[in-house]
Amino acid sequence: MKAYILMILGAAVLSAFASVMAPEKWRSYVRLVTGVVILSCAASPIAGLLSENGGFHIPELSSAQSYDNRAYTRAVEEELTKRVEEDIEARMERRYGINISAKALININENNEIEGVERITVRGRLPDAAKRELCGIYGVDMIYEE
Repeated sequence: MKAYILMILGAAVLSAFASVMAPEKWRSYVRLVTGVVILSCAASPIAGLLSENGGFHIPELSSAQSYDNRAYTRAVEEELTKRVEEDIEARMERRYGINISAKALININENNEIEGVERITVRGRLPDAAKRELCGIYGVDMIYEE
């Protein structure tokens, strides 16, 4: 809460300083822009609440998992895989009216860095346009069908 109040006070002080320093004919524009900045600072907690529901969730690790160097990467990989699969299924339903089941494989390098989607396998038939779309979105060479 202290950081939130300091952020708003800092934005207000900078706003006042910018308004005083601006030439007379620009002052109304400077006040408008700085007012928007102050409002966005004040609304930042609301944006944080909204993003928790629809945003990307990074799972927390228990103390037993914290000793494993790859545990965090695996947890993020599982969440990313789930999100990619859900996105593919929803996109195909929405754009093409196709009900499929998708499986994604995420590529992780030797430094435990996620490099992207390595392979997508779908259960069901996709039109060529849908395959091209998924290849473009996820950067894979081809879509495998079961």
